[in-house]
Amino acid sequence: MQMTHVGSEWHGIDDRYRALFQQTSEAIIMLDLDFRVLDCNPAALKMLGVNDLDSIVGQTIEHLIQPEPEKPPEEFRQQIFQEGVLPAYNRTINSGDGQQRVVDIHLQGILNEQGLPAYLQLIAHDITAQQERHTERMHALFTGIAHDTRTPISSAKTSLYLMRRKLGELNPVVAHLDVIEAQIDRLTTLVESAMEFARLGSHQVEFERHSIQVSSLVQQIIGKLDARFREKQLSVTQEHESLPAIQGDTHYLGMAIEHLLLNARQFTPTAGRIRVETYRDGNLVCISVQDSGAGISAQDQARIFEPFYKVDQSRTGSGHGLGLAIVKAIMDAHHGLIDIHSLPGQGATVTLALPIT
Repeated sequence: MQMTHVGSEWHGIDDRYRALFQQTSEAIIMLDLDFRVLDCNPAALKMLGVNDLDSIVGQTIEHLIQPEPEKPPEEFRQQIFQEGVLPAYNRTINSGDGQQRVVDIHLQGILNEQGLPAYLQLIAHDITAQQERHTERMHALFTGIAHDTRTPISSAKTSLYLMRRKLGELNPVVAHLDVIEAQIDRLTTLVESAMEFARLGSHQVEFERHSIQVSSLVQQIIGKLDARFREKQLSVTQEHESLPAIQGDTHYLGMAIEHLLLNARQFTPTAGRIRVETYRDGNLVCISVQDSGAGISAQDQARIFEPFYKVDQSRTGSGHGLGLAIVKAIMDAHHGLIDIHSLPGQGATVTLALPIT
């Protein structure tokens, strides 16, 4: 890949190119080798949610644009100059004006006349509206499929029940009916999850907000799932701080915690360990669930909250791929945050953070 060269300081660039830089609708940011902002155009200021250039110049934005959060900055920089121009990738950024934007990023290394690394050039396209339209279409699709599937599944379940009664429990055919029933139950769970995700995503849910003691709610959900944990001989340890109450919907926050715990159960091997903590971090109440499974790669972490997305290798289980998508939708509705930290072979820790009101 041919590299771009610059023969003078960025701020000494020709006025013609400066005008083009200022007027283009694409967000352009010039960075030094430590990912600090040297300059950016008005479109970039708008994307970052800041009002003037002085407030952003000198600020490091590596954490906003890094496609692999676990990769050290020096390795990321080396990769850029080795490849010349990175393949385009998407990032979700929380801008300074409180807005969340999805941007398509193109990152390029620029060499000086001596052929040495000089700058980084970032060009970004705001694709938030495009993503929202795509999400709306997906939610409409989920709703339609779920509604159309419910009736035939219910009919199959009824027919299965009638067959059991006619054959009697001692008939050897009943063993095959058990297999069919298990698969019907799995389909039922998938349909119900798809409908729940569609309702959350299309803002059809009316949340009933009231005071919640998070530690107590977490303990209740763990107790509810106790039999499920014992099926796999899992050790579940808990550590809870004394926390202030938050405002939220008990049913849906309980659902998010349950999905989080079931996700940890699914990917923890038999006789493995799950650790659950609740604690305060500044103005946030946090719920952390750590499993002892195979871990998740950085590439998969970037997509783990997408509906129906399943990671490769040993984390491809019998789940439907909607659990964490539902968790994220619930957290978004509560103005909360969700974070995942994992290294392959070292398990995964998913943390929910809810604002204290």
